[in-house]
Amino acid sequence: MFRLMKSFCQYLIVLILLSCASPVFGQNLNVFLGVNGSLGESNSVFVVPSSHYFPPSYSAAGSLGTYGATAGFFLSDRLDFHLEVERSRFRIDSQSNSILPQKSSSVTRGSITEYLLLVAYTVPSGRVSLFVEGGITPARDVRGQMTTTIAGQGRITTAFNPDTISGSPIALNGSLGLEIRKNWISVRPELRLTFWSGYQSGISNIIDYSTVFSSVQERFVVAVRFYPLGRH
Repeated sequence: MFRLMKSFCQYLIVLILLSCASPVFGQNLNVFLGVNGSLGESNSVFVVPSSHYFPPSYSAAGSLGTYGATAGFFLSDRLDFHLEVERSRFRIDSQSNSILPQKSSSVTRGSITEYLLLVAYTVPSGRVSLFVEGGITPARDVRGQMTTTIAGQGRITTAFNPDTISGSPIALNGSLGLEIRKNWISVRPELRLTFWSGYQSGISNIIDYSTVFSSVQERFVVAVRFYPLGRH
């Protein structure tokens, strides 16, 4: 979290220096820093090891929403470009269905951090404005620990990172929302759809892979933005 906040601060400082160093550019440049949270399908799809002949049973539970931060800049009063980071948590329970006497079960707990690059177009109309937003999620980080219990052998804890198995997928994002603003602060509620692609399933003749969570996310997102240079 410290490295994330450090990166956001560096990003914001560069934008502020750019706007101060160039009076012409600075007249139309509005930098902002904010926080965001969401409710809905917060966990993106990924794959987990399975079995070609006796696949295990999986049950997964994700967090109710996400939390994160955002930073970016406006060009004029309509178009803005921003980076958004979202974090959520998950739990996966699995039970082997092998005919062998050595049954096993596992519990995996972890977090998903998604990095979004977004562009928004706002239709100014006073303090409440309509905006549309779109962009991609080019990267994410899935981390966790898997504790496996094997009959007669005890427990084994290993690191869990599914993207090393299937490769990192990407996502397309689309949103429609409202911006409620006053002076140096704004609140932006929006409805967002995210479509994930690029993950793999069944990539071996011996070991298959099963998908966990949906490849389509539907979320209600609320962001609060702060404008340290004011908004003009």
